[in-house]
Amino acid sequence: MRRICPARCRICTLPAKASRRGRRARMTMTSSAPGFLDGYLVVDVRDPDELGADSGVSRRFPSYNNAHRYRLRRPPPADRPEVLTRLAMHRAGDLLAGYVGDTFGTEVEVAGPGLQRYCLGMVLAGSMQLRPPNGEAVDADPGRGLIYRGEAGTRFLTEDGCARWNLWIEAQRVERALEGLLGRPPRGALAFAPALDLGAGGGASLKGLMDLLSREVARPDGMAANPLTLASVTDLVVQTMLLGLPHSQRDALERQRREAVVPGTLRRAEAFMRASADQALSLAEVAAAAGCSLRALYAAFRRFRDTTPLAALQAIRLEEVRAALARASEGEAVMAVARRHGFTNRSRLAAAWTRRFGEPLPRDRDRRPRSTD
Repeated sequence: MRRICPARCRICTLPAKASRRGRRARMTMTSSAPGFLDGYLVVDVRDPDELGADSGVSRRFPSYNNAHRYRLRRPPPADRPEVLTRLAMHRAGDLLAGYVGDTFGTEVEVAGPGLQRYCLGMVLAGSMQLRPPNGEAVDADPGRGLIYRGEAGTRFLTEDGCARWNLWIEAQRVERALEGLLGRPPRGALAFAPALDLGAGGGASLKGLMDLLSREVARPDGMAANPLTLASVTDLVVQTMLLGLPHSQRDALERQRREAVVPGTLRRAEAFMRASADQALSLAEVAAAAGCSLRALYAAFRRFRDTTPLAALQAIRLEEVRAALARASEGEAVMAVARRHGFTNRSRLAAAWTRRFGEPLPRDRDRRPRSTD
């Protein structure tokens, strides 16, 4: 008699009567619920040597997913079950679904050039630990998933009886979506916080999508079989990742979101200020260029920039002075450049400069050409 495991993953089976120690040793994660892996490419590992130093099982994978190396963490017992590990995968568009069920603890490493994909990992039973090449180890269990890029050197340590379902997404698809949201190429790499709370926020939304895809991705008459539906679902997963999870580009996305609602009058006012930063300007002229009343100009700067038009003009002029000094010849005096932008008092300029940039105003002697004698 067999029953499903306490994690209720409907994938593993466990003898009904066993000692605590024997239960752990004999738990097998390799028999699936009916139909779960239908349509997947399934690889069963029966020979412990295939989970040895050279990870022979990796040679049985298709070329698009053969960068993983699997090794048993400890020699299996003599009374081991027939199947040590079951691996299954199915590709659908830019998605690659993968299932791994380990009877015994395994070490997994991403080898070679790595994988140009991001992975959403959902632990179905047991536990595991992610060890990225740069960063701290992260534990995962049925309540806490993982998200990471398949960089070479990424390692995982699984415990006995660990089963997981992974959804790999082409990195190019994710990064193109990020560029579209930003309206420009991102500055710096995209890196997600690896711990994924599956019970709240964006993590819970992704878990729902992953549950759906785990049932649908390999069905010949399911949503993944329709290219239009698959593209829409893939976009939904990617957008949820980018907008619902913490990552290195979240601040840039938030700034872009705020900018998207800035009215045209404010944009026109700022553009006019920048173009005329070295000219004598009245705020009435700025309002006229923006196409609004002076009162509306004040209201727009207060609401969307949390400042006044006059303070905004001074900040723009400071930025223009800084840019002009970077372009000016080394011998040109700082105040000569500053006066062209309306600054006549060095002490007030120095105080405003420090507040704005967090550094002292450059000194003339620091800008003089050095003697070559």
